[in-house]
Amino acid sequence: MNNRLVVAKDEGVEKLLHDAGIEGVYAPNGGSVSQYLADIEAPLQTSSHVVLTMANDEAGDALADELARRIGVGKCRRVQWPDEPPVASEGIVALIDDAKPYPVEGVFSADDLHDEVYALWLYGESRGAPTGWDCITKLYTIKPGEWSLVTGIPGHGKSEFVDALAVNLAMSEGWKTAFYSPENQPLQTHISKLLQKYTDRPMETKNLQQKMSEEQLNKGMSFVNKHFRFILPSDNHEHTLDSILDLARQCVFRDGINCLVLDPWNELEHSRPEKVSETEYISQCLSKIRRFARVNGVHIWVVAHPTKLSKNRDGIYPCPTPYDVSGSAHWRNKADNCLAVYRPDFTSARVDIVVQKIRFKHTGRVGEDFLSYNMFSGRYNEH
Repeated sequence: MNNRLVVAKDEGVEKLLHDAGIEGVYAPNGGSVSQYLADIEAPLQTSSHVVLTMANDEAGDALADELARRIGVGKCRRVQWPDEPPVASEGIVALIDDAKPYPVEGVFSADDLHDEVYALWLYGESRGAPTGWDCITKLYTIKPGEWSLVTGIPGHGKSEFVDALAVNLAMSEGWKTAFYSPENQPLQTHISKLLQKYTDRPMETKNLQQKMSEEQLNKGMSFVNKHFRFILPSDNHEHTLDSILDLARQCVFRDGINCLVLDPWNELEHSRPEKVSETEYISQCLSKIRRFARVNGVHIWVVAHPTKLSKNRDGIYPCPTPYDVSGSAHWRNKADNCLAVYRPDFTSARVDIVVQKIRFKHTGRVGEDFLSYNMFSGRYNEH
């Protein structure tokens, strides 16, 4: 058991465990999740499993669950403190040795999900997080553990919409997002777009009264630094789906990200094995994305361009669907949600948000509405 790591909730519990002769005990210098992880990062690498000793209350449950999410639930166990904790060393050692494992992915009992089932009985299914626009939230909400396909004709604002959505979630929910967005390079350009959406002010304009002030810039930089991370492997590293998900996993561990953006799909390096068809390859990749979302409790947006579209009788490109995305119908079948961003008239600020699939009806419904795009700040506003 020497490679077991025991995370004490505070110095008092740390001393209690040490006095009972338990080895491998660590207590953080601060109470934040990041401080816990920083203090145990080195011993965590060689530990067989991690025992969490947080209190059996709402705050303790939230802290333990977030630590387990970032470390990996399969590696974590949780002490169930009795109403009257034991004083004798033997009883304390037994508590640590009998720590209950978190449910292993893919294997559950009814008892593992008792609280969740009871909550359904009390309240019914919960909706996801609101988008920040009431008209869109009626159709689409964001749930951790799901992934959404966002498609649209190039230049119609797919990336701008996803960026605006991430900013809204950061402002309203405090959520953090990691971007793999090579088309938004260089990084300072992408950051400037997020700043403009946050401040509702342009970075560059001849009208100094409209331009983002230095105070707004500094406040915005603090906001972006707190809520966003940018994944950009060096030129010496592959930009494969596996490599990006590996880096995203580090963002879950270190920063507690809630969302991941892969924008666009075609910028990833796709080395399809010789004997694997494109349909099979797409299916395998989308399964990896779905597993990552569910295991890590994040929402993933995959931005994908459609194949070449044909104009209709009026000479206008129709709104694309998931079936128009290059590769396979698996885009439609495996996604939890499918959205299209569509501008029917470029002389207008109107941008249609077309929700084409919702897997779980409690999170939204199929339909469409529109937003108004501010070309100076990049912000989307309700009509």
